[in-house]
Amino acid sequence: MALRLYLYMGQLWDSQRREWEAARTPARGRRLRPVIPLVFYTGTRTWHAPLRLAELMDVPSELERFVPAWETLLLPLHGTASETLTHVATAVGWALRVLQSEQAARAELERVLAEAMAGLEGLPEEQADQWLRAAWYLVLLVFHRRPESDKMRLMARLWDQARESKFRLREELQAMERTYAQAVEASPQAAYITTRHPPLDERLRAGFQALGVSFEEKQIGDFHIFYALSRKVIPEELGLGSDCCSK
Repeated sequence: MALRLYLYMGQLWDSQRREWEAARTPARGRRLRPVIPLVFYTGTRTWHAPLRLAELMDVPSELERFVPAWETLLLPLHGTASETLTHVATAVGWALRVLQSEQAARAELERVLAEAMAGLEGLPEEQADQWLRAAWYLVLLVFHRRPESDKMRLMARLWDQARESKFRLREELQAMERTYAQAVEASPQAAYITTRHPPLDERLRAGFQALGVSFEEKQIGDFHIFYALSRKVIPEELGLGSDCCSK
């Protein structure tokens, strides 16, 4: 990591040099911007990798003063108190708080997600773009990192709170809605999706009950979704065509 930090800092300064040349900046105006090295560690094991360049060298102590040296800030996510991440209520802080709990039991993660979405409401209205980025991050974290058995319940919870947010971003919320539908479609278990069809919804409920199949249902925008079926049910068992509404 020490070598990577050294190279990254050099690349940043070299990029600034190229900007000077392109803009023909006079020599007296060529001042390098400082770089503060920060290692953001999301692993669960204790960090042991060297952060000092000298630690990668077999160099006598009397020669160490010739080795480039700097101070590096190390932020171990799982070693940081959750209150430290959220006490200033920034979008990044709330996103990190959820990332901290990504492997938690579903009930605990559901609680943290609700807490984070509520915390994001504390952002001022002019930071709607930050709310959006943070909300999307939470949706995608659940979509890509949680097991199928958790995805739909957690995403439904996120959708409920996003829909009630003071940040009314219609197009973005519709995109979240489509992402939820994709999660249903990708599920290895059958789910049923209807669109503005109450009679069909009632028929599905009655059919599942007659088969002794437990289920959950959720209204997400225009979609009515039946999911978490206790067993896979094919449309023919419900007296429906195979192209009816299952995924």
